[in-house]
Amino acid sequence: HTGVWQKFELWHGARKVDRNCLKLPFLASLLERHANAPSGSPIMLDAPGRVYLSLMLPGTHVLPHSGPSNHRLRLHLPLIMPSDER
Repeated sequence: HTGVWQKFELWHGARKVDRNCLKLPFLASLLERHANAPSGSPIMLDAPGRVYLSLMLPGTHVLPHSGPSNHRLRLHLPLIMPSDER
């Protein structure tokens, strides 16, 4: 990629990243509930067990790519700030 792309990991390697989850308690509680779902869904506890938020600044360009598997849910939520808020 080109530009600025930063990641804020909440889960990595099927383990919670405590120092980051403390900064986003509501989102962390949703993830924790899912990880401990009565259905026994191991989605958060099996590899890759990864959740992160990305920050991409304007002008960042990411080439089409794929990972080693297709068992991912990727959600893109662009946040556009009005120019007078920057």
